[in-house]
Amino acid sequence: MEFEPLRTMITDHAIQDSIDELLDRKKDAEEKALIKPVSLLNNWLTETLEYCKERLPLLPSVRKDTLELDAVFKKYLLP
Repeated sequence: MEFEPLRTMITDHAIQDSIDELLDRKKDAEEKALIKPVSLLNNWLTETLEYCKERLPLLPSVRKDTLELDAVFKKYLLP
């Protein structure tokens, strides 16, 4: 997923500001430079992942027929 469309989903202004600051630091840093982790972002990511994991079982299970994709795979990718 592209970063900017994903970023529009974040409504917390403090998180947006932290992302902007991190991007500015990364832009000015050398390619292999290490940048100190941003605890606000790390905490937000941890909380967001936990939120998603808790709700995952609530999503409906969708089973797709893969026969057509299997045939394409076998035709073009297998020797």
